[in-house]
Amino acid sequence: MNKSYSHCMISKSIFILSLIAAFSASGLPLGVLQIGAWANMFEQFYEETNSVLLSAERVFDGQNRCLGCEFVTNQGTKSKEAFSSNMLSSEKINLDQGKVSSFSFFNPLISDQTTVVSQPPLPVFEKKETPPPRLFV
Repeated sequence: MNKSYSHCMISKSIFILSLIAAFSASGLPLGVLQIGAWANMFEQFYEETNSVLLSAERVFDGQNRCLGCEFVTNQGTKSKEAFSSNMLSSEKINLDQGKVSSFSFFNPLISDQTTVVSQPPLPVFEKKETPPPRLFV
C-alpha cells in the first residue's frame, strides 16, 4: 500500500466521521424520526378514512399523537433542558488570582547551583524609522 492511498483513506474516514458527528449534533435524527412517525400515522389514518386530505389533517392537528411523536417530544425536551441547565450553571470564574512575584529555575541534577537574577525580557519589536517614499521617474 502506498503512502498517498493510506492518506486518502484516512482523510475519507475522518470526513465520514465528521459528517456523522455533525448530523448527530444537529438534531436531524429526531427530525427524521418525526417524519417517520408522521408517515406511519398517515398510513394508519388513510386505512381508516380512505381520504388523503382528512388523513393529513388528522396527522398534523396535534390531537392524535402516536408513541413516536411522544418519544420525539420527550427527547427534544430533554436535550433543551440539558442545554439550558449547562447555560445556567456557568459561573463567572475570576482568573486573576494574584501576580507571581518570582520564578524558581531549580534543576536537582546540577550540583552547586548559583542564584541567577532574571533580566527583563527583550522587546519583541524594535521601532525603526521608515524611510520616505521614493519617486521613480
